[in-house]
Amino acid sequence: MRQVNKETEPSSLARYRSNGGTRWDDYRDKQDAREALSKEQRRICAFCQGRIRPNEGDMKIAHVVPQSDPDEGAQLCLRWGNLVGSCKGGEGRPQTQRHCDTLQGNRRLPALLHPVNFQTSTIKYLASGQVASDNQEIQQALDDIIGLNTEHLKQNRLDALTAMRRMLPAQTWNAGLIATYIRRLEDPHQTELPEYVDFLLWWLKKRYR
Repeated sequence: MRQVNKETEPSSLARYRSNGGTRWDDYRDKQDAREALSKEQRRICAFCQGRIRPNEGDMKIAHVVPQSDPDEGAQLCLRWGNLVGSCKGGEGRPQTQRHCDTLQGNRRLPALLHPVNFQTSTIKYLASGQVASDNQEIQQALDDIIGLNTEHLKQNRLDALTAMRRMLPAQTWNAGLIATYIRRLEDPHQTELPEYVDFLLWWLKKRYR
């Protein structure tokens, strides 16, 4: 996960609210939201950092606070700050293979895992590809609510690391090259981030120290 820096909401969503719209299901211009979310997240899922594309088959529009939440669901369902782009999260697969919004369903995340307010220090990565936290509540949410430690996600992170390392022979991974890669991955002007970018940054920074 990484913090989602929210940009301007689609004008169609603002217009729908100003015209008295209150239900997400009745908002007809969802493609506008997909395109805006995909762009502001630089084409990665707000939860697992897998690839998303702005079409119905490749991403979901996730309500961080679910629409069914009895306290805030209704009032936040059309608020841009409560909407993020999620991958399909194993939709249609067995429960053990689901993750992100698909696994979350109607459950509410701890506030520290809200993508808009998220701080990098909340989690850490392990060499196994696992996403971990010293906070028991956060760890349980990572595992059970958004499923960031399913076996295939851990393997995906490791595969992304292998692909990056194969780009250059091992002997060329000196401090200067590592610093260059870190700057490239942290460049705020990139329009498309690599999948699992923060796992890659964790690995690079460990070797740069």
